[in-house]
Amino acid sequence: MTTQIPANIQTTTIQLPNITIAGKLWGEEDGEKAIALHGWYDNANTFDWLGPRLDNMQIFAMDLAGHGFSGHRRNLEVQRGDGDMADVLGVADALGWDKFTLIGHSMGAEIAGAMTAMFPERVQRLICLDGFVGATTSSRTLRHFRRATLATMKQPTTPRVYASLDDMTERLSEVMKITIEEAVVLMERGVKKVEGGFTWRSDSRTKDTGPLEMNSRQFEALLDAIKAPSLIIRAEGSARFEYTFKLLTEKPCPDNVELTFLPGGHHLHLSKYVDGVADTIKKFCERTPAFTCEYEVD
Repeated sequence: MTTQIPANIQTTTIQLPNITIAGKLWGEEDGEKAIALHGWYDNANTFDWLGPRLDNMQIFAMDLAGHGFSGHRRNLEVQRGDGDMADVLGVADALGWDKFTLIGHSMGAEIAGAMTAMFPERVQRLICLDGFVGATTSSRTLRHFRRATLATMKQPTTPRVYASLDDMTERLSEVMKITIEEAVVLMERGVKKVEGGFTWRSDSRTKDTGPLEMNSRQFEALLDAIKAPSLIIRAEGSARFEYTFKLLTEKPCPDNVELTFLPGGHHLHLSKYVDGVADTIKKFCERTPAFTCEYEVD
């Protein structure tokens, strides 16, 4: 399956005080403003099939730090999701978007979910694709924070060099459990040419980092703090975020949070199931008013 990318798409970079963020902007200027956040080791191209189908939105799909064409964080600079949240706010300010919808896949859904709770004055709607705020046991959370902290002290390593793009595509398809056609989409922003062949653009240190992770009590408090209309899509063929979805299904979600299940694997938005994902999102936006924060935020 392929999708013709609209002619009005703009590839752009935004210079923040600490880093350069690259991304892709498409859609009409009068559409609902949305920032799309990709998953771990993906890039902005993961939304190439979904974005054009959301014709009610103007979408900026950004390469998170250390991914795609965005810059890499400096040594000793925080690699966790709180740094990514600051980047998202910086991007929104640069675009002149006071309020916006967040669309997140996997790791991007973790970041988007946390931001919706922490910055209700900015986020008017939340859409999560096979992911939500990461939750696990307290002991594992501490170990993961330790690993992420140590990653800030590492020097980036040189990734493996592949002789051909075909070899890289097959490897990405195998690891991500996606088709070759789907892998090619991500390769466009994920690969660079070097002496002897090709290698990945991503920062090796991101392997040891991730968004803010919470224990079950923190997770419940964050879920309760989300006031914007929220759609959480779970891929029926995915086993990711098992603990998170266990917590979400143990008791009813808040009235403003919808949990739905759709066919497809973890990258259901970059697959033959993309039409179903797009239709579900558009119907959700049609029936839910965008949230406006009605209270003062400290």
